[in-house]
Amino acid sequence: MTDPAFDSAARRSEPDKTGPMMPSSADRMNQPEWQAPAGTPPFSALGIYRSLSGESGMSAHLPSLGVHAKRYERLMQAVMHLRASIGRDDIRVLDVGPWWQTALLRRVDGLRVDTLGLGPTAPAIDRPRPGEQYYQQDLNKAVHEDYRSDLPQYDMVIMAEVLEHLPMAPTHLLRRIRRHVRPGGYLILTTPNGVALNKRFRMIRGRVPYTLISENPMYPSHFREYTVAELQSFAAATGFQPVSCRITDDWYWRYNPSLAAVSGARGLRNRFAIRIHEAVGATLPDSMKQSIVMVLTC
Repeated sequence: MTDPAFDSAARRSEPDKTGPMMPSSADRMNQPEWQAPAGTPPFSALGIYRSLSGESGMSAHLPSLGVHAKRYERLMQAVMHLRASIGRDDIRVLDVGPWWQTALLRRVDGLRVDTLGLGPTAPAIDRPRPGEQYYQQDLNKAVHEDYRSDLPQYDMVIMAEVLEHLPMAPTHLLRRIRRHVRPGGYLILTTPNGVALNKRFRMIRGRVPYTLISENPMYPSHFREYTVAELQSFAAATGFQPVSCRITDDWYWRYNPSLAAVSGARGLRNRFAIRIHEAVGATLPDSMKQSIVMVLTC
């Protein structure tokens, strides 16, 4: 199933040996903006930040929410679109790596959301409702036989900002995950673009473009980030077919009041930087933008 309302990097581009495959400028201009169906919750980035900032036990993580709010907006647009296309009221969803997006998914009527996480218990923001399950699994064990096989099949499996945290070939995990996607179901991947413009500048300046590996096993930071072309090759190797790919330039910190709404000189500096970034981002080719949202089926 292919949705013409998506930007489809997979279908309208030639391979680039140094980066992702991207649609032409004319194709991008002719693509309609993808909106969630009328009457669905307004999952805007600012609305997401405001609605989740009061979640119990999550105050220490608000900077992370502010940084990622725009990514969650893009993710929820994809979820709402697929929910409408499936056309049922009891849609089974597996959220791999429960976090802020888990609370958002549970606000959508008709979704039954199970979660798969690293810890022995679900994080504070993951509060299963009756009939929903939390499954514990170290995803790095996808290469081993002790990877659990008792999960059912789902209409949607979501992996939001997961692949970059794993020190393993993504194909190992995708083969396992494919077993949990029902025939005709969907896998939604969101992940940073490994060759975004800011990362290229950091390399030119002699700096590693990713955060340092952490000693915290629950959040080891980014081992590797990927391009669209790499993700497409992983999908093909594991039996997935592309539905859509969207690459966006999301400057997330504008949604974080601690950065964008402070007073004084710091606030002026932040707001000026935001405007400059927005102006530059509007002219960037997709291969240099920040965030990837890819939808696959099998």
